[in-house]
Amino acid sequence: MSNVNPNPPAAILAFNQAVARKVKAGLKRAAAVSAVVAEDPGLHQEYLKAVNQGPGAGARSAGKGLRPLAGSEAIAQWDRAIEAKVSAGRSKAKAARELVEENPDLHTAYLAAVNSARKPRGGYRR
Repeated sequence: MSNVNPNPPAAILAFNQAVARKVKAGLKRAAAVSAVVAEDPGLHQEYLKAVNQGPGAGARSAGKGLRPLAGSEAIAQWDRAIEAKVSAGRSKAKAARELVEENPDLHTAYLAAVNSARKPRGGYRR
């Protein structure tokens, strides 16, 4: 089951729509994301800001209107999905690539959870 925010921030919608246009044009999702990042780094930065607001804080792409994943729930789901693919004989890297392609909402939730759990760095050193 995919968990998404029914009202994602505009930056997330814009980024996902740009990626969707690239996918419709024939690129695989990972290549489409890379292309959008390269073509519009400002949009990518706004997307990252929106995604990294905190676990479940509007950080899912538009979708079916289900509840957002809690941070630890997203990480647990991601880990279980990776483990299932590794158990089926894929390398961890290939499992991750496939999972990003198959379930971008889970990937977004996983990134938001992981990034929000990190402690901020001490700022600029002088």
